Amino acid sequence: MALTQRLELKQGQALVMTPQLQQAIKLLQLSNLELAEYVETELEKNPLLEREDPDAGEAETGQRDAPGAAEAIDDALIAVFDGKYFYHFWRPVTAIRNGDIDGNDATERDAGWLPFIDTPMHPEYPCAHCIVSGAVGAVLVAEIASGPMPTLSTTSPTAPGVVRSWTSIDDFLLEVANARIYDGVHYRNSTEVGTAMGKKIGAWTAANALRPAK
Repeated sequence: MALTQRLELKQGQALVMTPQLQQAIKLLQLSNLELAEYVETELEKNPLLEREDPDAGEAETGQRDAPGAAEAIDDALIAVFDGKYFYHFWRPVTAIRNGDIDGNDATERDAGWLPFIDTPMHPEYPCAHCIVSGAVGAVLVAEIASGPMPTLSTTSPTAPGVVRSWTSIDDFLLEVANARIYDGVHYRNSTEVGTAMGKKIGAWTAANALRPAK
């Protein structure tokens, strides 16, 4: 009997349920009423949290924007994952590591290539971040109309004290798209298609779901 040795290399991915991810999933499952109660509870528990009190005009805009943006995001996520699992397009990490078998003589294999962030565990096309930002952006465009453009700002718990701001919705959408490319998890075409899908979904939501301003 001949004995042989065989070395097998396998690549796998695992979803780590961090406390932040568990909290995010929990919040996504809450209704608007439950979410409002959750916010009130957190404000009472943590004296360092403050509620921003916008003026009357901003309050009316926020009341219209929030449900409209939420509905647009829900529709966008349904559409993007329907597309992802229809096309099943490979991510850059898979494509670059298999550049020698992709049928394109102009590409070469780079077996050790890695993106800057962990690759999401679902197909590449279209870009989910882009469709969500496009949907929100379209709702904001419809709400602002011909009025003055407010400054858009966002913060992240992973970068304490850092505030990203935009004075143009298009600049915001472009930065989201570029970030997904620079991270190494998307191609340019996917970000353009995702943003365009999101804009159409957001525009439909704004035209059919937003309550008329009083």
